[in-house]
Amino acid sequence: MTQNETTIKSIEREAKQLQVQEPERSRALFMSAAEAWLEEPHNAFVLGQYVRLARKGTADPQQLLAMGHEWLSTYQGAVEIARSLVWVHYDVAQQFLKRKHPDAVWHHLQQMIRLSVSDNHQQAYGVVLVGAMNSLLSKLSRLREQHSGLSKAAHDEMCETLIAAVVFLLRYSPRVAEQGNASPAERLHYAVRRLGSESESEVSLKMMQVYMDAAATAFPRNEWFVSSQIRAWLRLGNVERAHKFGEEAFAYLPSSFALAEVRADVARARGDDAGALALLMAGAMGEKKPWPWAKLAGLYEELGDLPRAMQVYATALSHHDVRDAGKVWRLHFALCRLHLAAGQLEDAAREMLLSLDARKQGGWPMDREQQAFLEESGEIFRDDMDRLAQTNASQLRRNAVGNYRSVRGSWMRAEAERGVVTRFDAERKFGFVKAGEKSGILLAPVVRDLSVREGDEVAVIMVPSWDGKKQRPGWRVAWLAVLGA
Repeated sequence: MTQNETTIKSIEREAKQLQVQEPERSRALFMSAAEAWLEEPHNAFVLGQYVRLARKGTADPQQLLAMGHEWLSTYQGAVEIARSLVWVHYDVAQQFLKRKHPDAVWHHLQQMIRLSVSDNHQQAYGVVLVGAMNSLLSKLSRLREQHSGLSKAAHDEMCETLIAAVVFLLRYSPRVAEQGNASPAERLHYAVRRLGSESESEVSLKMMQVYMDAAATAFPRNEWFVSSQIRAWLRLGNVERAHKFGEEAFAYLPSSFALAEVRADVARARGDDAGALALLMAGAMGEKKPWPWAKLAGLYEELGDLPRAMQVYATALSHHDVRDAGKVWRLHFALCRLHLAAGQLEDAAREMLLSLDARKQGGWPMDREQQAFLEESGEIFRDDMDRLAQTNASQLRRNAVGNYRSVRGSWMRAEAERGVVTRFDAERKFGFVKAGEKSGILLAPVVRDLSVREGDEVAVIMVPSWDGKKQRPGWRVAWLAVLGA
């Protein structure tokens, strides 16, 4: 190490120590260190060090980019320069994010990707691109939600570039990262899934198909990747491919609601509404959160079965706890609308009050949808709302939860199959013969803490399962009640 390099290292250490307490002094020192590198004979390493330190110093980012890309061209894409330039593009992209210029953000993000996924720059990718890129992508998504998103041309170009980047990484990136974290390719996959699903470009859809083919064997069999695979095939219009993929995935993800949800979407695409309801029911039965049940209730409502929709919305609300309090306002609001349609004014008033209270607990004002509904229909149950509003809000919630649980129990009993327990095997699976039938089926172990004996008459809700030992479909008990107990 030369005397100049030793001096540079000393200046850089001092600059790092002052970054928090004296940021201006720190930036000046970083710039001094950068300029000192230019006193060395120029090569890719020296110029890469200049870009790295000047970025932390007082250099103008746009001028630094111009210089860096000129050097990159001179030194034939040297990775030392490219790695530092990626971060400068990131800084400039952040500036454009603050000014809400999404197309400019995408331009610099695209440069980051191009610098990082060429054959010469594989090492730069793992260090730099994934975290920075996902941060920018998530912020781009938020701009889109604020109606300040990318132009269609930029969005489609982004999808294609991201897909090409993933296909590249499937060749070079390890499948499993250290310490159980997602590999760069896996992490980039989720960005592609989120953004690619929004594109309307035929070219982007074709590129998505190329990506899905390449990715099919590259990721572990987790529910989120598998469900996104199926959604991508649906997005591409290949319903039968999505159906087959879902059927195969059930063998190793039999209890996943994420898989059940997307398989229900496939069933609907095939015109099988009953199958979609059965899949959502099976998936929700294993969940103790309101959202899976809300999905099932929403489908009943969409299909016009309003009494069942009301029962399932109540079931959803019976599962929420205090941590969900601010998030369930839409479920209360949905129940309010259904009760009003059924002429149940007091119930509609109660759910409207609970919906407003949930928004309040979440720290949010009244939603515009709630306000519009009250302006249009509020007078119909205004007297009931005024009367119920005299009850303490926490007491109103407690009373409602008791009612939801009662509705859940009644609905479960109505949906259950009646029959008799005939025998138990060594694995505590039991034979179940439906009422009026001669032969039965073998069900997976009984739900915990429930004593069931041979000869008992029971009401059972069964959901499809997978017998891992025999490698074939089976059934398991999702809900059981001993009749007459």
